[in-house]
Amino acid sequence: MNKFAKIYLNLPIISQSLAVARRGISYNKGVMKNKTKRNIFLGSIIAILILSVVSTMSLLSAPMEEPAVFPTITVDKQAFIQFILTRSQASNQLILTKREKLLTLYHQHQKGQHISLHERHWLINLADEYEIDTSNLESLATWNALLKQVDIVPNSLVIAQAINESAWGQSHFAKQGKNYFGIWCYTAGCGIVPSLRSPGSTYEVQQFPTALDSVITYMHNYNTHNLYHGFRDSRFDLRRLNEKVTGLALVHSLIFYSARHQAYVDSIRAIILHYNLSQYDHSQ
Repeated sequence: MNKFAKIYLNLPIISQSLAVARRGISYNKGVMKNKTKRNIFLGSIIAILILSVVSTMSLLSAPMEEPAVFPTITVDKQAFIQFILTRSQASNQLILTKREKLLTLYHQHQKGQHISLHERHWLINLADEYEIDTSNLESLATWNALLKQVDIVPNSLVIAQAINESAWGQSHFAKQGKNYFGIWCYTAGCGIVPSLRSPGSTYEVQQFPTALDSVITYMHNYNTHNLYHGFRDSRFDLRRLNEKVTGLALVHSLIFYSARHQAYVDSIRAIILHYNLSQYDHSQ
Protein backbone atom coordinates (compact mmCIF):
# COMPACT_ATOMS: atom_id res chain seq x y z
CA MET A 1 0.00 0.00 0.00
CA ASN A 2 1.23 3.49 -0.85
CA LYS A 3 2.34 5.37 2.29
CA PHE A 4 0.14 8.35 1.44
CA ALA A 5 -2.81 5.99 1.32
CA LYS A 6 -1.83 4.75 4.77
CA ILE A 7 -1.83 8.32 6.05
CA TYR A 8 -5.24 8.87 4.48
CA LEU A 9 -6.60 5.77 6.17
CA ASN A 10 -5.13 6.97 9.46
CA LEU A 11 -6.93 10.32 9.26
CA PRO A 12 -10.31 9.01 10.55
CA ILE A 13 -8.59 7.72 13.71
CA ILE A 14 -6.97 11.10 14.26
CA SER A 15 -10.25 12.92 13.65
CA GLN A 16 -12.12 10.56 15.97
CA SER A 17 -9.61 11.12 18.79
CA LEU A 18 -9.90 14.88 18.43
CA ALA A 19 -13.69 14.68 18.50
CA VAL A 20 -13.63 12.68 21.74
CA ALA A 21 -11.31 15.23 23.26
CA ARG A 22 -13.58 18.10 22.19
CA ARG A 23 -16.60 16.40 23.69
CA GLY A 24 -14.68 15.96 26.90
CA ILE A 25 -13.88 19.66 27.03
CA SER A 26 -17.49 20.63 26.28
CA TYR A 27 -18.78 18.40 29.04
CA ASN A 28 -16.31 19.65 31.59
CA LYS A 29 -17.14 23.31 30.93
CA GLY A 30 -20.46 22.64 32.65
CA VAL A 31 -19.45 20.37 35.51
CA MET A 32 -15.77 21.01 36.04
CA LYS A 33 -14.64 24.40 37.20
CA ASN A 34 -11.41 23.21 38.56
CA LYS A 35 -8.53 24.70 36.61
CA THR A 36 -6.35 21.68 37.25
CA LYS A 37 -8.86 19.28 35.70
CA ARG A 38 -9.30 21.53 32.68
CA ASN A 39 -5.57 21.50 32.16
CA ILE A 40 -5.63 17.71 32.20
CA PHE A 41 -8.03 17.71 29.24
CA LEU A 42 -5.95 20.30 27.41
CA GLY A 43 -2.95 18.11 27.99
CA SER A 44 -4.86 15.18 26.53
CA ILE A 45 -5.50 17.16 23.33
CA ILE A 46 -1.83 18.04 23.01
CA ALA A 47 -0.85 14.40 23.59
CA ILE A 48 -3.27 13.20 20.91
CA LEU A 49 -1.92 15.76 18.42
CA ILE A 50 1.68 14.80 19.18
CA LEU A 51 0.90 11.10 18.69
CA SER A 52 -0.86 11.88 15.41
CA VAL A 53 2.08 13.89 14.11
CA VAL A 54 4.55 11.19 15.16
CA SER A 55 2.42 8.53 13.45
CA THR A 56 2.20 10.58 10.27
CA MET A 57 5.94 11.31 10.22
CA SER A 58 6.76 7.65 10.72
CA LEU A 59 4.66 6.78 7.68
CA LEU A 60 6.35 9.46 5.57
CA SER A 61 9.81 8.29 6.60
CA ALA A 62 9.04 4.65 5.84
CA PRO A 63 10.63 3.33 2.61
CA MET A 64 8.45 3.28 -0.50
CA GLU A 65 7.29 -0.19 -1.45
CA GLU A 66 8.71 -1.38 -4.80
CA PRO A 67 6.23 -2.08 -7.58
CA ALA A 68 5.64 -5.75 -8.32
CA VAL A 69 6.45 -5.22 -12.03
CA PHE A 70 8.83 -2.62 -13.38
CA PRO A 71 7.69 -0.73 -16.49
CA THR A 72 9.28 -1.64 -19.83
CA ILE A 73 10.03 0.54 -22.85
CA THR A 74 7.23 0.31 -25.39
CA VAL A 75 8.46 0.16 -28.99
CA ASP A 76 6.99 -0.87 -32.31
CA LYS A 77 8.82 -4.20 -32.50
CA GLN A 78 7.64 -5.12 -35.97
CA ALA A 79 8.76 -1.75 -37.30
CA PHE A 80 12.22 -2.28 -35.78
CA ILE A 81 12.43 -5.79 -37.27
CA GLN A 82 11.64 -4.37 -40.71
CA PHE A 83 14.11 -1.51 -40.18
CA ILE A 84 16.98 -3.91 -39.53
CA LEU A 85 15.78 -6.42 -42.14
CA THR A 86 15.91 -3.97 -45.04
CA ARG A 87 19.46 -2.98 -44.12
CA SER A 88 20.51 -6.58 -43.64
CA GLN A 89 19.14 -7.46 -47.07
CA ALA A 90 20.98 -4.52 -48.64
CA SER A 91 24.28 -5.43 -46.97
CA ASN A 92 23.91 -9.09 -47.90
CA GLN A 93 23.17 -8.15 -51.49
CA LEU A 94 26.47 -6.26 -51.68
CA ILE A 95 28.23 -9.42 -50.48
CA LEU A 96 26.27 -11.72 -52.79
CA THR A 97 27.17 -9.61 -55.83
CA LYS A 98 30.85 -10.12 -55.03
CA ARG A 99 30.33 -13.78 -54.21
CA GLU A 100 28.60 -14.49 -57.52
CA LYS A 101 31.50 -13.01 -59.46
CA LEU A 102 33.95 -14.90 -57.22
CA LEU A 103 32.15 -18.20 -57.92
CA THR A 104 32.24 -17.51 -61.66
CA LEU A 105 36.00 -16.99 -61.57
CA TYR A 106 36.46 -20.00 -59.30
CA HIS A 107 34.64 -22.27 -61.77
CA GLN A 108 36.74 -20.81 -64.59
CA HIS A 109 39.87 -21.62 -62.61
CA GLN A 110 38.63 -25.16 -61.87
CA LYS A 111 38.09 -25.75 -65.59
CA GLY A 112 41.54 -24.40 -66.45
CA GLN A 113 40.08 -21.40 -68.24
CA HIS A 114 42.01 -18.17 -68.55
CA ILE A 115 41.50 -15.42 -65.95
CA SER A 116 42.23 -11.97 -67.34
CA LEU A 117 44.60 -9.47 -65.77
CA HIS A 118 41.62 -7.26 -64.92
CA GLU A 119 39.93 -10.19 -63.17
CA ARG A 120 43.11 -10.99 -61.27
CA HIS A 121 43.31 -7.42 -60.01
CA TRP A 122 39.70 -7.68 -58.91
CA LEU A 123 40.50 -10.88 -56.98
CA ILE A 124 43.51 -9.27 -55.31
CA ASN A 125 41.44 -6.27 -54.22
CA LEU A 126 38.73 -8.60 -52.90
CA ALA A 127 41.29 -10.63 -50.95
CA ASP A 128 42.75 -7.43 -49.48
CA GLU A 129 39.27 -6.29 -48.43
CA TYR A 130 38.75 -9.58 -46.59
CA GLU A 131 42.29 -9.65 -45.18
CA ILE A 132 43.35 -12.75 -47.11
CA ASP A 133 46.94 -13.45 -48.14
CA THR A 134 47.36 -13.13 -51.91
CA SER A 135 50.95 -14.35 -52.19
CA ASN A 136 49.67 -17.48 -53.93
CA LEU A 137 46.47 -16.49 -55.66
CA GLU A 138 46.33 -19.74 -57.64
CA SER A 139 46.35 -22.03 -54.60
CA LEU A 140 43.27 -23.95 -53.47
CA ALA A 141 43.78 -22.55 -49.95
CA THR A 142 43.37 -19.00 -51.25
CA TRP A 143 40.25 -19.87 -53.21
CA ASN A 144 38.76 -21.65 -50.20
CA ALA A 145 39.57 -18.69 -47.95
CA LEU A 146 37.78 -16.36 -50.35
CA LEU A 147 34.74 -18.63 -50.64
CA LYS A 148 34.64 -19.08 -46.89
CA GLN A 149 34.78 -15.39 -46.06
CA VAL A 150 32.88 -13.68 -48.89
CA ASP A 151 29.44 -14.81 -47.83
CA ILE A 152 26.23 -13.59 -46.20
CA VAL A 153 25.11 -13.39 -42.58
CA PRO A 154 21.54 -14.74 -42.18
CA ASN A 155 18.93 -12.02 -41.77
CA SER A 156 17.42 -13.71 -38.73
CA LEU A 157 20.76 -13.60 -36.95
CA VAL A 158 21.28 -9.94 -37.81
CA ILE A 159 17.85 -8.97 -36.51
CA ALA A 160 18.13 -11.06 -33.33
CA GLN A 161 21.50 -9.59 -32.44
CA ALA A 162 20.34 -6.05 -33.17
CA ILE A 163 17.37 -6.62 -30.85
CA ASN A 164 19.63 -7.96 -28.13
CA GLU A 165 22.53 -5.54 -28.46
CA SER A 166 20.52 -2.33 -28.92
CA ALA A 167 17.45 -3.09 -26.77
CA TRP A 168 15.17 -2.74 -29.81
CA GLY A 169 17.06 0.35 -30.94
CA GLN A 170 16.54 2.16 -27.63
CA SER A 171 20.12 2.03 -26.35
CA HIS A 172 22.21 5.20 -26.11
CA PHE A 173 24.71 3.86 -28.66
CA ALA A 174 21.96 3.00 -31.15
CA LYS A 175 20.29 6.40 -30.83
CA GLN A 176 23.43 8.52 -30.75
CA GLY A 177 25.85 6.46 -32.82
CA LYS A 178 23.62 4.30 -35.05
CA ASN A 179 25.50 1.34 -33.59
CA TYR A 180 23.08 -1.58 -33.23
CA PHE A 181 25.62 -4.30 -32.44
CA GLY A 182 27.92 -2.94 -29.75
CA ILE A 183 30.84 -2.65 -32.18
CA TRP A 184 34.03 -1.23 -30.69
CA CYS A 185 36.72 0.92 -32.27
CA TYR A 186 40.16 1.88 -30.98
CA THR A 187 41.02 5.26 -32.48
CA ALA A 188 40.46 8.29 -30.25
CA GLY A 189 37.30 10.08 -31.34
CA CYS A 190 36.00 7.19 -33.45
CA GLY A 191 32.94 6.71 -31.28
CA ILE A 192 31.27 7.20 -27.93
CA VAL A 193 33.24 6.63 -24.72
CA PRO A 194 31.17 4.37 -22.43
CA SER A 195 30.54 5.88 -19.02
CA LEU A 196 31.51 2.60 -17.34
CA ARG A 197 34.71 2.04 -19.33
CA SER A 198 37.39 0.69 -17.00
CA PRO A 199 40.48 2.84 -16.28
CA GLY A 200 43.24 2.30 -18.81
CA SER A 201 40.90 1.07 -21.55
CA THR A 202 41.01 2.90 -24.88
CA TYR A 203 38.10 1.43 -26.80
CA GLU A 204 35.05 3.44 -27.82
CA VAL A 205 31.66 2.32 -29.10
CA GLN A 206 31.87 3.12 -32.78
CA GLN A 207 29.66 5.78 -34.33
CA PHE A 208 28.27 5.30 -37.84
CA PRO A 209 26.87 7.81 -40.33
CA THR A 210 23.95 5.48 -41.13
CA ALA A 211 22.35 2.32 -39.77
CA LEU A 212 23.36 0.53 -43.00
CA ASP A 213 27.02 1.29 -42.27
CA SER A 214 26.56 -0.34 -38.88
CA VAL A 215 25.19 -3.51 -40.48
CA ILE A 216 27.91 -3.60 -43.15
CA THR A 217 30.65 -3.32 -40.50
CA TYR A 218 28.98 -5.97 -38.35
CA MET A 219 28.93 -8.42 -41.27
CA HIS A 220 32.49 -7.58 -42.24
CA ASN A 221 33.61 -8.39 -38.70
CA TYR A 222 32.02 -11.82 -38.99
CA ASN A 223 33.78 -12.38 -42.29
CA THR A 224 37.26 -11.27 -41.20
CA HIS A 225 37.80 -11.31 -37.43
CA ASN A 226 39.77 -14.21 -35.94
CA LEU A 227 37.18 -14.73 -33.20
CA TYR A 228 34.59 -15.78 -35.76
CA HIS A 229 36.48 -18.41 -37.75
CA GLY A 230 34.11 -21.01 -36.23
CA PHE A 231 31.16 -19.12 -37.67
CA ARG A 232 32.81 -19.05 -41.11
CA ASP A 233 33.73 -22.76 -40.92
CA SER A 234 30.14 -23.72 -40.06
CA ARG A 235 28.75 -21.59 -42.87
CA PHE A 236 31.28 -23.06 -45.33
CA ASP A 237 30.23 -26.59 -44.32
CA LEU A 238 26.59 -25.72 -45.00
CA ARG A 239 27.55 -24.46 -48.46
CA ARG A 240 29.53 -27.63 -49.26
CA LEU A 241 26.59 -29.79 -48.19
CA ASN A 242 24.23 -27.59 -50.25
CA GLU A 243 22.21 -26.81 -47.13
CA LYS A 244 20.44 -23.59 -46.31
CA VAL A 245 22.42 -20.91 -44.45
CA THR A 246 20.14 -19.88 -41.59
CA GLY A 247 20.43 -18.18 -38.26
CA LEU A 248 19.42 -21.29 -36.33
CA ALA A 249 22.03 -23.34 -38.18
CA LEU A 250 24.79 -20.90 -37.24
CA VAL A 251 23.77 -19.46 -33.87
CA HIS A 252 25.84 -22.08 -32.00
CA SER A 253 29.00 -20.53 -33.45
CA LEU A 254 28.46 -17.18 -31.68
CA ILE A 255 30.07 -18.57 -28.53
CA PHE A 256 32.79 -15.88 -28.57
CA TYR A 257 30.63 -12.92 -29.53
CA SER A 258 29.90 -12.16 -25.89
CA ALA A 259 31.54 -12.80 -22.54
CA ARG A 260 28.32 -14.63 -21.66
CA HIS A 261 29.31 -17.38 -24.13
CA GLN A 262 26.66 -20.16 -24.13
CA ALA A 263 24.11 -18.03 -22.28
CA TYR A 264 24.42 -15.46 -25.09
CA VAL A 265 23.95 -18.15 -27.74
CA ASP A 266 20.85 -19.38 -25.94
CA SER A 267 19.39 -15.88 -25.73
CA ILE A 268 19.89 -15.20 -29.46
CA ARG A 269 18.36 -18.56 -30.36
CA ALA A 270 15.38 -17.78 -28.12
CA ILE A 271 14.85 -14.41 -29.85
CA ILE A 272 14.92 -16.02 -33.30
CA LEU A 273 12.36 -18.62 -32.24
CA HIS A 274 10.10 -16.28 -30.27
CA TYR A 275 9.75 -13.71 -33.06
CA ASN A 276 9.81 -16.26 -35.89
CA LEU A 277 12.80 -14.53 -37.48
CA SER A 278 13.73 -17.60 -39.55
CA GLN A 279 11.05 -16.55 -42.03
CA TYR A 280 13.41 -13.79 -43.18
CA ASP A 281 16.11 -16.28 -44.22
CA HIS A 282 13.97 -17.66 -47.06
CA SER A 283 15.84 -15.75 -49.76
CA GLN A 284 19.22 -17.09 -48.71
